[in-house]
Amino acid sequence: MFITIEGIGGSGKSTLITSLLDRLTDFSPLFTKEPTTSPIGSILRSPSMQEDPIACACLFLADRAHHIRTEISPALQNGRMIICDRYMDSQIAYQSVMLDGVFLDPGVWIKRSHIPWVIIPDLTILLDLPVEDALDRIGFRPALEVYESETHLRKIRQNYLSLYENRGARDWLKIDARNSPDLVADLVEDAIRKKCGRVTRG
Repeated sequence: MFITIEGIGGSGKSTLITSLLDRLTDFSPLFTKEPTTSPIGSILRSPSMQEDPIACACLFLADRAHHIRTEISPALQNGRMIICDRYMDSQIAYQSVMLDGVFLDPGVWIKRSHIPWVIIPDLTILLDLPVEDALDRIGFRPALEVYESETHLRKIRQNYLSLYENRGARDWLKIDARNSPDLVADLVEDAIRKKCGRVTRG
């Protein structure tokens, strides 16, 4: 079972994952994230990468390919549950904004770049949060990340909503992230357990 958790900054992904660590112990899930801690992921965390959107996009693809080969694919082959904090939908939502004007349709370019090697998640959780609430949660920082500006967050959130609305056969769960952290965790845990056919712990 491969589960991904998505949402704009401030939507509560880290809080949710911390809760799932305790709630899903009977599944012994592997928790992972993107960008990864690999050398490629470390390069992606460099502020200079934001200055070159094409190089950044290619590095995200390389980091994901390495992530799939070294962690995701082996874990799935061993029957483990994987919960990933951000995955390919994050790249589509975020980098479509950064690549706007570079490619005619950045989202399509990113999607096509994943064919045919990417592993599609069995369930994607979208924590949806209005931008005003996200900015309140993010709070003041001396230098906000480029992705955290109000203008960019609005575009990114809309990209996520478009991915959800055009999800096709993919299994997505959209949750109002303004709910309490406990309620969000309850909803996500229930969805995961139903997907696995194990309604209760044990």
